[in-house]
Amino acid sequence: MQMRTKQVGVVRFQTGNVATTESLLDTGLGLIPTLRQVSLARQVRVLYSWPVSVPPPLSNAVLVSRPASLRQVTLLVHLRLRRVTSHIPLLNYAVEGANEELFVELVPKKKDMHVQCCGGLVSEAFKFKLRMFRWQHICVSINLDTRILHVIYDNLEYRRQLHVPGSELGPGERLEVRGGGRLVVGQKLYSIDGDFIVLETLDGEVGDWRLYDMALEADQMKALLRCRELNDLRHPMIDLSSGHFKVLGPTTTRNITLAEICSDRVTGFYLFFPQKMIFKHAYTWCRKLKGNLILPEDGSTNEYFFDRFVSYKDQCDDIWTHLFWIGSGGNLTTRVWERLTDGEPIQWYQFLREYRTVTPEFQCIAVVTHDRYKWAACPCDIETCVLCNFTTHPEMRLRGLCKDSAFDRLFSFRDNKDYQLIFDGLAHVVMEERNDTWIMRSRLYPTLKAEMISQWVGQYPVGVHTWIIEGDRCRQKEVELLLTSCHDDEYTCNDGSCIRKDRRCDLSVDCADQSDEMDCSVVVVPDGYSAQLPPPTYKGTSLPILFALNITSVRTFDLVSFTIGIDVYIKMEWRDRRLKYNNLLGNMRANKLRRWREVWTPGLEMEDGTKSAVEIKTHSQAAYVVRAAEPLPDDDTTIREDVAFSGLENPLVFQDEATLTFKCHFELQMYPFDRQKCFIVFKIKDVTEELGMLVKASL
Repeated sequence: MQMRTKQVGVVRFQTGNVATTESLLDTGLGLIPTLRQVSLARQVRVLYSWPVSVPPPLSNAVLVSRPASLRQVTLLVHLRLRRVTSHIPLLNYAVEGANEELFVELVPKKKDMHVQCCGGLVSEAFKFKLRMFRWQHICVSINLDTRILHVIYDNLEYRRQLHVPGSELGPGERLEVRGGGRLVVGQKLYSIDGDFIVLETLDGEVGDWRLYDMALEADQMKALLRCRELNDLRHPMIDLSSGHFKVLGPTTTRNITLAEICSDRVTGFYLFFPQKMIFKHAYTWCRKLKGNLILPEDGSTNEYFFDRFVSYKDQCDDIWTHLFWIGSGGNLTTRVWERLTDGEPIQWYQFLREYRTVTPEFQCIAVVTHDRYKWAACPCDIETCVLCNFTTHPEMRLRGLCKDSAFDRLFSFRDNKDYQLIFDGLAHVVMEERNDTWIMRSRLYPTLKAEMISQWVGQYPVGVHTWIIEGDRCRQKEVELLLTSCHDDEYTCNDGSCIRKDRRCDLSVDCADQSDEMDCSVVVVPDGYSAQLPPPTYKGTSLPILFALNITSVRTFDLVSFTIGIDVYIKMEWRDRRLKYNNLLGNMRANKLRRWREVWTPGLEMEDGTKSAVEIKTHSQAAYVVRAAEPLPDDDTTIREDVAFSGLENPLVFQDEATLTFKCHFELQMYPFDRQKCFIVFKIKDVTEELGMLVKASL
């Protein structure tokens, strides 16, 4: 039977401003029974009354007996994480001398789910995919009689036969979970007394947490994970409404329906920005955060946001009495108001009668404050406030920190009671505005902090900004950082706007600040690089320089002076592992080095068969990079999102077009029926054979 409207409990852990070991659910000692036998006893003592309505305990209640062990157990939990810690404990049950008597945790770095029991005799790991800010559904069933471990994590399912060597069990011992211990949720027990570690906590929500003293069947597990109630299933041994848990520390509780937990739909949310902007900048600002300007589609939504933000009218008014922009634009051809998201005509609106027509002067819409709940067509260059709508929790990346930095590199933001923008790091950092200044602070490390140097009041940290850093492991004290919501296939302009990555350095300005056409050098020359020194040898072998020569014409032939002039095309190819390259394309000609003299190129010495120097007249020289390998992993220590390539795997090509004039000793006895042999010897200038050598190649 489906009961998705049923109310269930949800616990939110780590609600304070700092991470703590005091946020947890705790049963205390002695609440692990088998529930196989029952007896009449005195009234059950309820340790915590859950907000869900439950029947009061009876004076002659049935009290479960507490045998010394448990042979079957099933954990059901719905999990929604807000931050990632090194270990995320979903259940930790410890007895004297064994802190892993029954233990289920997630290890995000390894993408492992660990299940342990029986004093560590059973220890298994399963792969999982972590999704932040969305409900994930987990069920773990252990049957020590059949020695079957069954795990379902969203759409992943594992069924494993447990193998425990007989030598691990003492005489008369059997595989079991011993009773009489302590069970906690949200912290990792390292002893029965606690010994919690702040890095190994659960920061997020658990919903409808249940522990059964039986190994559920697969169909039962799947039904419960789909939020279906089973009428013939006995009550859990422990759950959130049983009264067995004490709720401790900065931890809150609430009730939601099973339908909310099992819905894959991400609930939308809104953020309000009381800074006045013209329409174009307001639209761009919402898009920088992967949101859209608000467009109410019914009266209740329209009225709610007017009532919520009308108190900001003095901050949002310009010469017009406007409150915030509406996400629609006027089509001058059809004279229809269209949605900005898809260009379709809007279906619901609330215009003032005299301000509803699309005109060349009035192509935008804003909510007015002098007439409740009404909209007005208006010029797009006036300024008013911004209300953005979000359909998901965007992921923001922070770039520019050194490799050893303790700051988070991944952030997100979500709804809050004040509708204000606060960036939460996925581990421990919070980025928020305080006293008109944006700061980063750590929930774990009190001395770790950073402050953004603002150019004006109300400036947001999205894009490239300078930060003053304290308490970090990096030596940097003042550093440029980039905060961006752009996806992997996008490039971030300095102001935080996103463009397609293939528009980077394409000789066409796409960023409003022109930053997409800045720093467009193909080659990255590291500090300390010397163009006078050849590339280092690799694995003890000299550097091979592929050499090819093509004679395109014989320009002169002088029998009297014994000289020949030829036009040649010379190509040399080598690898310089000291270098890196940016944004290489498949066409070598597109990877031309604008300042090739900044890198080492082979200098040629030429002499003819008479040991005389060859006269060289250069017509053109150019250097290119051949894309021959896949890009390197992304390096987020740089603020530029360029695609980097290794100098070791992608060769440099130097092309030289020249006229060579040299002497040749002609043998003229059979002239004009003779065949002459003329020589030019090519050598690399200032490079010994141990360091580099020419290798014949084809053009």
